[in-house]
Amino acid sequence: MPELQSTLYSPKAALVSLLERFIEDLLDVRAHWREKLENVDAEAEKALYIRTMAAYGLFASKEEAMIRGFACEEKQVSTADLCQNPLIRELLPQGVAIPAVIADMTQTTYYFETVPFARRSATYLLEPSNYPGESETLALLGKEIALLDEHSEAWNRHMGERLASLAAELSCQVGAGRRVIDLLMRWSSDHLRYQPSLEHELVVEDRERQPQTLSLLLNDLLGMQTRSAPLAFSDRLLLLENCAQPPFAEEAFNKRCALQGRYAVPPLHPWISSFLMRQETEDELSAARLAPESLSFETRADGGVRVSFELRRRKQHQAATQVGAARFSRVYSAEECVTLHGEELPYIVLWPCVRMAKGLWKNYYVYAHRPEQLDVWVLQDNAWVQGVERYALAPDGGVRTWQTAVTSEYPSFLLLKRGALSLGALPAVVHRTQLKHESPAVIGMDFGSIATTTMMRQGERVLPAIYPQRLHRALLNPRAGDEKYLCDELLP
Repeated sequence: MPELQSTLYSPKAALVSLLERFIEDLLDVRAHWREKLENVDAEAEKALYIRTMAAYGLFASKEEAMIRGFACEEKQVSTADLCQNPLIRELLPQGVAIPAVIADMTQTTYYFETVPFARRSATYLLEPSNYPGESETLALLGKEIALLDEHSEAWNRHMGERLASLAAELSCQVGAGRRVIDLLMRWSSDHLRYQPSLEHELVVEDRERQPQTLSLLLNDLLGMQTRSAPLAFSDRLLLLENCAQPPFAEEAFNKRCALQGRYAVPPLHPWISSFLMRQETEDELSAARLAPESLSFETRADGGVRVSFELRRRKQHQAATQVGAARFSRVYSAEECVTLHGEELPYIVLWPCVRMAKGLWKNYYVYAHRPEQLDVWVLQDNAWVQGVERYALAPDGGVRTWQTAVTSEYPSFLLLKRGALSLGALPAVVHRTQLKHESPAVIGMDFGSIATTTMMRQGERVLPAIYPQRLHRALLNPRAGDEKYLCDELLP
């Protein structure tokens, strides 16, 4: 009878009103997001997309996670935990039998870097966790996913199939949201339609925090097998001023590295320099190369310099050749630029300047005259080493200094440092000759006491056989006249 009912349960009672308000607030948080999703809100759709791609793509499972930082917690609703709440204890009837867990109620929560970003839902697949920092975590995950969406064929194919499978699973569940199923099917179709271009470029900005998926893409594009973003740029940008002549051996570098009357040394980090050297032993089609024409230096109003360069790699894709490229970009502040006068720079020579097959030539000599301002390093057995510094009296009574390093590998890049700071790398470019099928030729050689003459007859044509000079090559030659020291100092 109504008159015998306890006032505790009256809608007018303060306790009931408080509980109703509490429950309504809990439901409203989720109801607000659900309402936005049902009303075709772009922000809600994007949030669901990121949660889905992260939980079922980037994470998938602990064993299959593509990037670090994910965790998944599956927790059954425990009545023991609930009964610790004083309010719940007061509301429970005395003597009631309480099960240990509530059947069919397992709460699954996904975490990234300790922040929960998604809760599994039977109706909406994945819902917000409403935890502080969730929006920032979704933004980080969104950047990871966007890179793969744009650049990875394997990712798009895999996620197209996975999203279709999720849509089919959700369709079999009672009460599943039709809107979510439609979105999953649409996203699946978008991913399965992905077509890679034959010329593909990935832009890599030098930032303190790089997306983890960047290393996966660089492995696919360039063969960089690293779990973290590569070290692409040297610690400082080296600028050469007041050079008596263009300092580099290759005209392409003299042109591309010119910067308002100065020259910039390609700011390659030791790691990426050694990576490119290892690539030199690969087949022409599958090796990543530095594209000299891609080097770019731009002075900024604040005195800093924006630098960019591109690595390219060709590989077979079905019946076509695909060109993958990664453009690396960084801004050096004015304080991060080191300027040296031409008179202070070393004269650096490589002998012989020809790459031979492994085992055909054992000693390559890298000679540096006047190395006081710059340390010159070469790669030997996967470690950067220096030559022994030597001294001799100069004609003017002073002391001249030089060093010669020896390596068994062709030094495609010479590392420049000052103390612990890397200042870039000098490329030792050897142009590859494209072989052509020609008619037979007869070559005659006259070994004279002063010079050797070589002539070639091919059919009715008789002409000198001229080959590029590869005896030695000055990779850095900022002033004239330094070659006079070669005879005395080159060989250790």
